Amino acid sequence: MAEAPDLVFFDLRTVHDNFDRALIEDDDVDIKAYLEAYNELYKFFQLMGSVFSFVSSDLKQKIDVLNDLVNKNDNYQSIKSMIDYEKENKLLEKSDYTNGARTLLRLHRGLGNNLR
Repeated sequence: MAEAPDLVFFDLRTVHDNFDRALIEDDDVDIKAYLEAYNELYKFFQLMGSVFSFVSSDLKQKIDVLNDLVNKNDNYQSIKSMIDYEKENKLLEKSDYTNGARTLLRLHRGLGNNLR
């Protein structure tokens, strides 16, 4: 017998609360909370069906890259600390390094372009 796919639920309140929680002191952004909001947006695009599968897979890929950086390196706890770390270590100039700043920019651009 075929199994039903896992049900996915989208909660706009979760998006709002995580974006709200992501704003921290000194005009900085907590990356974990920010990515939790994006994970919820990913669920939304999953629910939209196969027409939006390219959007959801692109979102998921970039969220996973950023989560991996956050989990492996304490310098990726906030946007400011991430950018400072990548600038100081000249990681923004390395073509063979997947940096957080560029991935975050692509995450925003991808979502923005797909919502137009």
